Amino acid sequence: MLYSVVIPVYNNEPDQIKRCLDSLCGHPGPETEVLLVDDGSDPETALFLEQIASELQNVGVFRMPHRGVSSARNYGTAKAHGKYIVYVDADDEIIPGCLQAFAGLLDQSSPEIVFTDIGRERNLLSEEIIYRNSSYGTVRKENLFSYFLLMNTAALRHESHWLNRAPHGRFVRSDLAKASTFPEDLSFGEDVLWNIKLVSQAENILHIPVQTYVYHKNLKSATQTERPLFPEEVRKLFLRIRSWIPNLEREICTSAVEYFTIMMRLYVFASAAEGRYHRYLEEARTGFWKTNIKGADPRKLKGRYFATAFLYRLHMYRILYGMFWVYYRFIARGE
Repeated sequence: MLYSVVIPVYNNEPDQIKRCLDSLCGHPGPETEVLLVDDGSDPETALFLEQIASELQNVGVFRMPHRGVSSARNYGTAKAHGKYIVYVDADDEIIPGCLQAFAGLLDQSSPEIVFTDIGRERNLLSEEIIYRNSSYGTVRKENLFSYFLLMNTAALRHESHWLNRAPHGRFVRSDLAKASTFPEDLSFGEDVLWNIKLVSQAENILHIPVQTYVYHKNLKSATQTERPLFPEEVRKLFLRIRSWIPNLEREICTSAVEYFTIMMRLYVFASAAEGRYHRYLEEARTGFWKTNIKGADPRKLKGRYFATAFLYRLHMYRILYGMFWVYYRFIARGE
């Protein structure tokens, strides 16, 4: 069996799940198994999964108590029989035909990881496009580490499609995937750490810059709702990242500027308005942010990231807060 597609499910809408499975062509062939990992969903979702799996070939449902997406992905990975693991979220979809299009390349060269791109809209994908781009070949680990931290490498990020931090758009050889599990004690940024671990342990890595995955924004997802423990989570994440790639300290510090903006969204402005400014000021003045933003490289920052580092370094906390207030009140409302 060539592919195991691991799909974690937690109370997703039936239409989302069906759209996801339809993108796998509804009836996967004998070279593909689909593992729907039910992460403790409500009875209605669980029943729907059982019903739809009974109608589709090579689709199995695995139920587990609710432990989070990392645990669900690890569970599905452990149960997988395919040579390559493909991770798909239940509210997203893949480009129909991409599994078949990549089969020949994976059989011939047997890379440990093939990175491809995601996008917000469906684009056409064909075997011809894949082989035309396969000349990109192997990609240096250092370039990938820097990209997962900063997401600003032009060769890896295009206007309509890009290499993602999340585990989407990847073909990961099963032996590597089973040896590089997702960290279950992190609920934010775990995908960054997983990518770093994965790349650190691989030798034969390809990047083919074609879109194989369609990302749909879910306003109910963990990256869109208030996270009261975000400061604790981001400190733990940075400690782990530094233990894996200590030679990229400047890039790590620079990446902290982005996480500061995420902190403003998920910890400050997603909270109740009363006491919001005090919460912001108390967190912004901690040594964690002072040390990291001071060590950032402003030449690698643009837009609101550059403005954030500039205002923070000048201790213009009130103006910085006002900038984010305007951004989240007027500019980011439709994002």
